[in-house]
Order: sequence, then C-alpha cells, then structure tokens
Amino acid sequence: MIHQDSDCLDSEIWLEESIDRYLRLILGGEEKRKWILQDYEFEDPYPSAFDFQRVKDFERRAKDLVNRSYTMRGWSKQPVETSIEDADEEWFEKLP
Repeated sequence: MIHQDSDCLDSEIWLEESIDRYLRLILGGEEKRKWILQDYEFEDPYPSAFDFQRVKDFERRAKDLVNRSYTMRGWSKQPVETSIEDADEEWFEKLP
C-alpha cells in the first residue's frame, strides 16, 4: 500500500503504474519549479541542471525490469511500453 506518492517505488515488486507515477512526480516537480521561478520573476540558478536523458534511461531500465519481472511470474504476455514521451509530449517540446 502506498501512503504517499513519493513511496511509489518502495514496494518489493515494482508495477507499471508505480514507475509512471514516479516519473510524473519527477517531471512535474521540474516543470513546477521552473513555473514558480518564472512567475515570481526569479532567475533560474540551475537552468540546465535537470538531466532529462538520465530520466529517460531510468524509465527504459525500470520498465525492462518490470517486463522481466512480470514474465518470470507469468503475469504479462505483452511488454510494457517503454517511452515516457507518450505520456506528455508537450512537456518535451517546451524544453530549451
């Protein structure tokens, strides 16, 4: 059972939904951080510090782990989609 969103990957077996929730939290947090800085007219001290490639690599590896885990348990016949871009393409278009 998840008690708060940040605990979504604390379970012994990662689920597809848990990975998607975690990625939404990370990307949403970065988007909100930039929005707040812009809204209050502060200069962004870390304009390019967020490593989007690292997030994509994590997603690919985590979903591969889920696919292998599900297959070992006989839970799934179809592989989990492995592209974060399907979730929110507009977010990636806004990046510098």
